[in-house]
Amino acid sequence: MSFEKPLFLWMLLLVSIPIIIHLFRFRKYKKIVFTQTFFLEQTQAQQKRIKNLKHLLILASRIIGLSALVLGFSLPYFSENSLKDSRNKDVENILIYVDNHPGFFLKNDDKSRLLYLRNSLRSTINNLRSFKKLTILTNNNATETFYRKEEALRYVDQLEPFPLIPSWKDIANSIEKTIKNEQIPPAIFLLSDYLKRGDNLNELSQLCIPIKLDGMDTKNLEIIDSVWSVPGTDIIEAAIDQPASYILGNSKKVLFTLSPEKENSKRLSFSFPKSEENTFGFLESESHQNSIFRFYFTHPLQKPKKILVIAENKGLSEALKTKFTTAHTAEVTFKTIGEIKSEILKEFQLVVLLNIKEIPDPLAASLQIFLKENGRLLLCPNDEVDVPSYNRFLQRFDAYIQPYEKNFIQADKLNYNDLLFFNVFVQEIDLPDLPFLNKYFLLKGTSISPILYTLDGTTLLGKITSNGEFYIFTGSIGPENSNVIYHTIFNPLIYNFIHRNTHQSSMYYIAGSDYSFQYTISESNRDEPIKILSPSGKEIIPYQKRKGNEIQLFFGRDVIENGMYSVQYLNKELDKLAFNFDLRKLKNECYSDIEIDNIFANKSWVKMSISEDFLTSSKIDLFRSDLWYFFALTALLFFIGELLLIRFLK
Repeated sequence: MSFEKPLFLWMLLLVSIPIIIHLFRFRKYKKIVFTQTFFLEQTQAQQKRIKNLKHLLILASRIIGLSALVLGFSLPYFSENSLKDSRNKDVENILIYVDNHPGFFLKNDDKSRLLYLRNSLRSTINNLRSFKKLTILTNNNATETFYRKEEALRYVDQLEPFPLIPSWKDIANSIEKTIKNEQIPPAIFLLSDYLKRGDNLNELSQLCIPIKLDGMDTKNLEIIDSVWSVPGTDIIEAAIDQPASYILGNSKKVLFTLSPEKENSKRLSFSFPKSEENTFGFLESESHQNSIFRFYFTHPLQKPKKILVIAENKGLSEALKTKFTTAHTAEVTFKTIGEIKSEILKEFQLVVLLNIKEIPDPLAASLQIFLKENGRLLLCPNDEVDVPSYNRFLQRFDAYIQPYEKNFIQADKLNYNDLLFFNVFVQEIDLPDLPFLNKYFLLKGTSISPILYTLDGTTLLGKITSNGEFYIFTGSIGPENSNVIYHTIFNPLIYNFIHRNTHQSSMYYIAGSDYSFQYTISESNRDEPIKILSPSGKEIIPYQKRKGNEIQLFFGRDVIENGMYSVQYLNKELDKLAFNFDLRKLKNECYSDIEIDNIFANKSWVKMSISEDFLTSSKIDLFRSDLWYFFALTALLFFIGELLLIRFLK
């Protein structure tokens, strides 16, 4: 049996009062003269026995009644999980697990969520009455042990989020590993906002008493679904029921308002403003009621790619020109076929043949050399293709085309694994309304890999995998023949074609995992390290290896913010790296209070406040049997019994 208010037990000293009264009870005697005392002595002896019994019973009733009353005010209870049960828990040895996942770097009502975490942990420590040892364990498996409150409170001010979102099972394993050498298990508390992971809390519910952070949104960790380049005119469509204003990340700045399209009232499209400079962040509904992908807008790489766009003539439509000049920070050069010389291709990394009717043999030979030297080519034919010239070019890559009389073809599938669509979609889904071509030809050959294609295998966009990266549409992409350039997927297609490298694993990287990046620097100042600036301006010096002018950089484990990280050397920017939290591990919402109560069935979860007595509040337990009412009832019965004895026992 344990007591919540053991100080009341000192009131048991009151029991001595009726005992003293009983022991020092003074009796008055009156002398009466009798000639015969036999019967009187017999009667007196009988009455004396009754009175002594009465006094003893009254004394016992008072002692038991007062004792029961004092014990009742001391709030006694029985509990299998009692923190005061020395056989099960060492209450003077306390372990607090702090779930400091990267979501605490974000803001909630203009206040850092990290502030809520620190304040709650500080309040928890201040409310501890006493302890011999306090251990704080975090997501980075850093175990800090303290023996004085002041030391622990200094640690709280240095607590930072860690770029790891462990599963609940990982947390349970970490706790068990920490306490395995303890002879008596410590009292264990879990301080968290209870963000839902991919597993459940069952194992933890057997170990810990939960402490829930106050003042946190149920939607906690912001994550993103796709990365797009800005500023520019990229069009993204989102199926939403009503117009809504959208803000960029936490800036609370309304960037634009969406309104339904005339053709489809439930589909809205927007163009990111060209004037925006600080463009990395999240788009989310201002009202938080409409669902939309959280697109992450980033500045592309600072080193612009050089693109050569070769057209049939100078009368190229502005709609086609815009797709290559607006949104991708690329140096675009437009030339006609007649202006092309063989040596000019060496100046460019990418070549686009746009609206081309015929491919002259000299140009075909130059393009073949260009591809062998790791160039990248996109071929978009004219409505009226000169088939022989095309085939003379394509036969160099084991491919050919043949005319086809039927009109109109619409894609049913796309190759998610190809460079052009890598990381554009969260998961593979059957997409409706893929692009179409009115006039088209058939693309054949052993080296063809379909990128956009129909169910029967007819290719609208193919990749030729022999001798370089060579993409080809099987019809004109001009607005008179196709909806390709106006379709949503064309923007990531062109972006990836321009900026993605085959060795690059992702347009953005997963926070919490290290990646290797290679950079070449000048000979001078080779001892100066490469530095990285986080989105909030924090300077990071990552682990790096040098070999001559080459620096291999390992970075990602230190990331605690979504956003764009600037790689700098001698105060000059070398690169920008976009980092995002792992979408696959999160449901992006927290457990509710009721859910926590149900999961931690053996304990009631505790909301901490500064005024509460921590150990007292944390002992509320569904397995606990409170005994105060039993002792109160016992005291009442014995006091009633005392009154009955006085009244009726003569």
